Amino acid sequence: MAINEEQAIRLILKANGITGPLVPLAIKVLREQFDSGEAFGSDVLGAFTPVFNPAGALAAEAGKLKRKRSKKQKAQDKKKSKAWAQANSEGRKNNGEYRSGWDQKRIAERANRILKKL
Repeated sequence: MAINEEQAIRLILKANGITGPLVPLAIKVLREQFDSGEAFGSDVLGAFTPVFNPAGALAAEAGKLKRKRSKKQKAQDKKKSKAWAQANSEGRKNNGEYRSGWDQKRIAERANRILKKL
């Protein structure tokens, strides 16, 4: 299995403890430095480590936390699921194809109308 350049850079960054929202920027910097023939390695990665950029480390930790969903959100999701199921049953045949005059846009519009009424 071949590994592309971006995956290789991501593995290097992960090995050096660089994670979170700074990874795309670090990849861009590393590619530019590699293409220009400048220094490539730990001296470049220093700015992206948690020691030099604690805000990036905190943002990465915050991104891992899951926010608890409210009862209202869960109830809305259940209603939306029912609305989509009803709209799909109206707009599709038993074999899954669209009925005449129906497409995904029309099914979505119908689902949203049904959802308003629920």
